[in-house]
Amino acid sequence: MDEDNVGRTARHHTLFEMLENFSFGDYFKKDAIKWAWELSTLEFRLPVDRLFVSIYKDDDESFQIWHNEVIGDHIRAIVFLIFDGVVPSNIGRGYVVRRLIRRAVRIGRLLGVKRDVRGNHEGTFLPNIAEKAIELRSNIDPDVKTRSARILEEVKREELCFVQTLERGEKLSHLIFCI
Repeated sequence: MDEDNVGRTARHHTLFEMLENFSFGDYFKKDAIKWAWELSTLEFRLPVDRLFVSIYKDDDESFQIWHNEVIGDHIRAIVFLIFDGVVPSNIGRGYVVRRLIRRAVRIGRLLGVKRDVRGNHEGTFLPNIAEKAIELRSNIDPDVKTRSARILEEVKREELCFVQTLERGEKLSHLIFCI
């Protein structure tokens, strides 16, 4: 079967790898990317933490669009999981929250985001995005607003912990490879 050859040859692709081939120009790139993500995550219910986005090396616009949309989806999932009582940990649903937070931080750092726009020098940016997700959701579910302080604190704590780990690793790799 051809499915067995996906990823092994240059001509065997998955539907998602081929989606971009049907776009003529970039006049609706932002919508096409949004629709591809919604199709994958909402309709097909593919797990977000198992999806990988590939972008042509010179396509900075798509890079920005994808990585913005991924952070937004991650933060919504993070907010609702913490709202439901799941806290970042190394087991079960807590591990899912931890991975989502870390992936959002990593993507943000790839985009050059290391702190929020308000000048927070602690190194966190996810709480601001989470705050917006809470605000948008509170129109539908007011209970989210009542737990916002706890949600924001958990997001901030986990992001700071991960940023410290990243920065220690960056310093160590700099010492090892630059000496």
